[in-house]
Amino acid sequence: MKDRVITNQGYDKLGGVYLTFFTPTYNRSKFLKRVYDNLLKQTDKRFCWIVVNDGSTDDTDEIMRHILNRNDIPICYISKNNGGKHSAFQYALKQCQTELFVSGHFRPYCVPNI
Repeated sequence: MKDRVITNQGYDKLGGVYLTFFTPTYNRSKFLKRVYDNLLKQTDKRFCWIVVNDGSTDDTDEIMRHILNRNDIPICYISKNNGGKHSAFQYALKQCQTELFVSGHFRPYCVPNI
């Protein structure tokens, strides 16, 4: 598999965004919608979301394609060959364009105003 980086329109225009929320994933597609829904509940929308798919064999690509098309929040989605969580972090940090970077792993519950 060749590495792919897909962004939505919001990610291409990050003016005012100061926080990147990062989610590494490997065969955990069932949690992505929940993370996304909880990010939408944030009252301060000055963040973007980077998701790195580390070689999943489940329906992660399909779910993220649907989420990206909604274009509700700025998203950068990276799909790559499996290389371990450390490589997912490296990919995300290369794409990060904000001052702050936070990894939520798979804690799918965020409260507003984090």
